[in-house]
Amino acid sequence: MLIESIRLQNFRCHADSNYSFDKATFIEGENGSGKTSVVEAVYLLLNLKSFKEPSPKSVTGFGKEFLRIEAEYFSEDDSGSLIYFFDDVRTLKKNGVCVLDIPDYLTSNPVFCYSPDTSTILAKEQKIRRNFIDRLCFYRERAHIFDLRYFNRLVAQKTAELQKQRPDIDYIETVNEKLTEVCDKISLRRKSAAGMINSKLEAMYAGFGGEDEFFTLDYVTNTGDTEIMRKEASAGKCLYGVHRDRFYSRNTGRIYDKFSSYGQKKTFELLVLAAILLDVEEMLKTDIITLLDDFEAGLDEKRSAAFFSMFSGKRQVIMTGVKNRIFSDIRTIRL
Repeated sequence: MLIESIRLQNFRCHADSNYSFDKATFIEGENGSGKTSVVEAVYLLLNLKSFKEPSPKSVTGFGKEFLRIEAEYFSEDDSGSLIYFFDDVRTLKKNGVCVLDIPDYLTSNPVFCYSPDTSTILAKEQKIRRNFIDRLCFYRERAHIFDLRYFNRLVAQKTAELQKQRPDIDYIETVNEKLTEVCDKISLRRKSAAGMINSKLEAMYAGFGGEDEFFTLDYVTNTGDTEIMRKEASAGKCLYGVHRDRFYSRNTGRIYDKFSSYGQKKTFELLVLAAILLDVEEMLKTDIITLLDDFEAGLDEKRSAAFFSMFSGKRQVIMTGVKNRIFSDIRTIRL
């Protein structure tokens, strides 16, 4: 699918803005000009969540009662319009008809985004890292999202029981059996996702600096150790489970979340994203819209060009930056 144009109403600093896109588009402008907000709106329209804010209320223009995003799109099989409207309640329409099957909508309109310090595999919060991998797991198997919801309900039920003055041990053991089962499913998918990413990273790194810069993704889980459950009664909380999973970068055999330069860190993040794109495309048999916020920052010209080649091809790519220094032959929007 390709987004041809988009209209933003009451979205952050955009009171009523219209933009047209090509297969490759670069949005340039100074900090605060609203360029990131444009790609954020595309992401919200297709993914139904912002990559920066947890609630659409947070991106609604100050003092405004609603926000509206409308886009014209086309693909080999379809064309028309998408509308995202929010005024305390979300309304999503495709060609004038309300969308009810959200999982189908998400898998039909895949979009991935890189933005500094947000929603990447190296985000400061492990929860964000887990969410990043869980998106891949969802595309691989829709049941993943339902298993996560089921897991969260079980954890809430178990935590409530653990905090009672006299917890029902039999009830907790029943919940533990269900937790163990669903955790095995979730952790197996996360482990498989990390393994897939690592299988692609080595080949990708060959063109980006050689063996010295080779990083892999490390997945750590406690779901193989049910003995942890014995400590939960005294702690008064759930210590066992995939909500405590961790993802790290690894180099030369050790966890290495600190990089020698911003460019080295960004290279790892972008290569992980590229590996995910390839995997999702192979599964869904569709091209993915790729959003690259503040794309050239931290990358030299050679590496920027190499990444653009990696992310473009059949995909639609929308990039942002202060200035389009390299890609003179693609559509540039100046804000």
